[in-house]
Amino acid sequence: MKTKLALFLAIFVTCIAVSQSFFAPVLPQKHLSTTRLHMADVPVDDPEKGEIVDYSDGLKVYRKLLIEEDDESMKCEYLVELDFPGKASKRIFNELEAEMSKTAQFKGFRKGKIPYFARKELIKFCFEQSISDGISGAMDFCKIDVAVNEKGNLVSETIEDREKLLESFEVGKDLQFSARVIGKEQKSAKVSKGDESAEVVDAEVV
Repeated sequence: MKTKLALFLAIFVTCIAVSQSFFAPVLPQKHLSTTRLHMADVPVDDPEKGEIVDYSDGLKVYRKLLIEEDDESMKCEYLVELDFPGKASKRIFNELEAEMSKTAQFKGFRKGKIPYFARKELIKFCFEQSISDGISGAMDFCKIDVAVNEKGNLVSETIEDREKLLESFEVGKDLQFSARVIGKEQKSAKVSKGDESAEVVDAEVV
């Protein structure tokens, strides 16, 4: 029992260290397409979801609830609906796996070999990082500062059940989810909805 606990802690510490090394605040062009939708597909304000803030292929952001505002900014609750690209989660997992393989030394396995139970933890961490990167990228795309708690984590909550999302998650396949996010928007930097003159860019994951 103590051996298993020690192994789990080693995996957890390694994942945290890797995340700090590899996953600085994500730039939206790394993960999210900035391709504008055709006019027929352009989302509109929704009485339940809120006012549409901005959108691209696979992304919609709604301003759901105004929390507080001053002359320069608004603190709001936003609803994010997005498809996180499978190629992005694959990159995240590959980097985690490569880093862990450098120091992996599990009893009964050759050095550098990652056993099944450890891979399951890597997949779980990859899932959480994909959620976080997706939300951060969406908010950055809309020029909205995301609120963080005292631990530096995003103030957000997925609409779908987290465990069910994890069960359906596959590394390398698109992850579709929605989340409530608290953020602050500068009034002078409001995004112009449906700006068809915006440059079209099909993002590639490096």
